[in-house]
Amino acid sequence: CVACGNYGKPFSEVVLLEQAPASVSLELSSFQLETVKEFHADVAIWLNFSADHMDRYTAIEDYRQAKLNVFLNQGAADTAIVRFGENVGELTAQQCSFASEGEATDYNFKDDQITFKGESVLDIKSIRMRGLHNAENVMVALAAGRALGVDFAVAAEALKGFSPPLHRCELIRTLDGVEYLNDSKATN
Repeated sequence: CVACGNYGKPFSEVVLLEQAPASVSLELSSFQLETVKEFHADVAIWLNFSADHMDRYTAIEDYRQAKLNVFLNQGAADTAIVRFGENVGELTAQQCSFASEGEATDYNFKDDQITFKGESVLDIKSIRMRGLHNAENVMVALAAGRALGVDFAVAAEALKGFSPPLHRCELIRTLDGVEYLNDSKATN
């Protein structure tokens, strides 16, 4: 899946625009990352790693190495956002960490608050995304935005206006204090 920020167009269409956007957000598959040579991400994100696509790769390490190419060509001025406990090896980029449970990282989640270095930056109840995995996704979005110069308050306002796509952790209603979510599009 390759998407482009606010443009809502496939990346292949964005590169044809007369005026290039200031930044582009891409989700790159291991298949795409296998052959990159000059690819350079100002901000690269590593959410997690588990065995997948083993019908394509002969060894788990081959799959891992393909995914690690997201950090290829990053320098000291770039940012690598990595979930706490993930082994990505030694990186040149500045590292930023996140975790949703109990670890001392740059971004944390506790008592419905997303914090950066101990200071609250967003009350998760103020947005429409639910679940620890989405708290981590929000932490990563805040971290990527910060790395690109976006103020937390600006990012928080954007997140408050974001609605998850239909059938993806979509809050249907709260009844007697219990939240009911429609996550029928979940795949893995």
